Amino acid sequence: MYFYQQKKSNYVEFDPNYIDFQQINVELDSVYIDQKSLLRGKINHIALKEISGLMITKGVADLDITNDYIDLNNMTFYTKESVLGKRVKLMFQSWRDFNEVESKVKWLFDLQKSKIQLEELVAFHPWFKDRRAEFYVTGKAQGTLEHLTSQDVWIQGVETQTWLHGALDLKSLVNLNEFSYRYQLNPSIADMRDVLDVIVTGK
Repeated sequence: MYFYQQKKSNYVEFDPNYIDFQQINVELDSVYIDQKSLLRGKINHIALKEISGLMITKGVADLDITNDYIDLNNMTFYTKESVLGKRVKLMFQSWRDFNEVESKVKWLFDLQKSKIQLEELVAFHPWFKDRRAEFYVTGKAQGTLEHLTSQDVWIQGVETQTWLHGALDLKSLVNLNEFSYRYQLNPSIADMRDVLDVIVTGK
């Protein structure tokens, strides 16, 4: 699936301009097409693999596609070691905005009951390889892939005492070689096991 045909992908990491899904298995129920929705229904099952290695093993969601947005609500998606919920919404003025998906498509992430295994993010950048830290993540973030912000994000270690809470500012989510973030923390706790695994050694 090309969003920007002139851009060549090297297939090493996930590229939002050049998406190639394989092994797609989707079951839809209660499908509607009306004056507003191009497609609306319930995803009872979804499984797929993107060529970068990013994989969804199973999932459910309420799907609504219009000419203004793509909305996955009441969502629970599973990868091999992570769980993502509850909502992802893409907003745009025209389908042509996907030609500049980094700057023109606005995203809403509402993460509830989500668990992230950090090493699975290696599909986005090799820096994550062998970083086995695991966290629960709760919070809402809005913006573009160039600049995403959240005023209230909770990050909790699954098997550690890490407990972080604050405002998060993310820049350059497409090109992680230029990625930067600022996490303005409220009173929080960082377990040294996570500091060593994630920041220092990536063992």
